[in-house]
Amino acid sequence: YDSARLYGVLFASLYCIGFPLTLLFNTWWLKDKLLERKVYIHYNFFTLNFEENRTWYEAYCMFRKLGIILVVTLIQEDTRRQIFLLSLLSVLYLGIHSYLSPYTKHALNEVESHALFTMAFTYNVCVLFQGASQENGNDFEMIFSWCVISLNIVFAAHCASRILMNHRKLDPITGHDTEDQEAEPKDDSSFMLNESMFEQMNAANAGGSNGGSN
Repeated sequence: YDSARLYGVLFASLYCIGFPLTLLFNTWWLKDKLLERKVYIHYNFFTLNFEENRTWYEAYCMFRKLGIILVVTLIQEDTRRQIFLLSLLSVLYLGIHSYLSPYTKHALNEVESHALFTMAFTYNVCVLFQGASQENGNDFEMIFSWCVISLNIVFAAHCASRILMNHRKLDPITGHDTEDQEAEPKDDSSFMLNESMFEQMNAANAGGSNGGSN
């Protein structure tokens, strides 16, 4: 049992702390090389749709989840303190996200803000549940329980509407957002690259045709 517990703690520490720290260090160390092919292939999944100076935000999200897990698992004896700490963390996370706005698209910032607000509202309602009197506890909990349920339903409907609206904006051929394509400036280097590629292809075709005729 002791050895199994040791291995469990070791691998949990490596996964929950080591992996986010590694990601945080690498994205910071390679911040000027994120568009290079090799780095892009390895880290694009973690830096996609983030602002240029917010590429570390995915690692922060991992630590954010770790904080909630630690409060839930380590403070089990005192429920009141546990819920109070969770409510504080949820409000703190909401404030940090609202201040940073890390995503390049407004829709992503909006959806995550609503999600964090729902979490903060739920935990703060739980704090009120703890302080409710025994006489009015049932009515009080019922009212706020329906408020939480309604808020989550509205949030789910909002997310579904955002997904449908975004799907309607996608180009049926390329699969990219049409507004982003119109807003993106034309890069002369990309045209130069495409032109050089066409020249190489034409040279290769000409060489192949000459070789075939000979």
